[in-house]
Amino acid sequence: MKRPLLLLCLASLPSLCGCIPYVGPSIDYTPRVKLDAPRDEVRAFRVDIASSQDSPGWHGPFLSQTNKERLSEVSISHRDAVPSQVKASVQHGIVLIGVISHRIRESESVVVRLYRPGYELVEIGPWERTNRVEWKLAPDLAAQEKAVDYLFGGRQGGPRRPFARYSCWQEKGSVSAAHREALLFGASEYERLALLPCSDEKREMLAKSAKHMRTLAAE
Repeated sequence: MKRPLLLLCLASLPSLCGCIPYVGPSIDYTPRVKLDAPRDEVRAFRVDIASSQDSPGWHGPFLSQTNKERLSEVSISHRDAVPSQVKASVQHGIVLIGVISHRIRESESVVVRLYRPGYELVEIGPWERTNRVEWKLAPDLAAQEKAVDYLFGGRQGGPRRPFARYSCWQEKGSVSAAHREALLFGASEYERLALLPCSDEKREMLAKSAKHMRTLAAE
């Protein structure tokens, strides 16, 4: 158990009936998917996610979640398909039961994100029942910018926001060469979008996003 969880458990013992730690194995699997697009137009990324979740109750959905993400590009097969991805991990946490109930969990998972310039980002989640990508056009600059945002964790929360409070951080570039290259790719995409017709304000925002990605890659 990590130190913050242990301290929370010990501090709460006087007012609680029980503090129950738990640990268990977990496995995630994303299916092989057919791109239905020219392979040279699509970049596929495996995203390893470390999540911390908490909820003021011993059952029901988690009400807050913090993700730390690490990207690595996945090779597209000669059959124009993205291979399946598997991640085995251990999830752990505590459940506090009593006058004040609380639940905390730390876990890991994996998703695949498919980026195609001019289209919305596609995310393949764990155990998702799909074998073919359905592409949707990103009709304007704002939609194309959002696709890059969503590739990186969702700088605005990602393509899915099932939680009431959600935050996401990218790992630093020093965590792996593959992640660093992914961050630099994101920077180049923001810079490409900044060259398209847009307002000076939008161009400045895109330039700041690109600078942020390059700074993170260098750390």
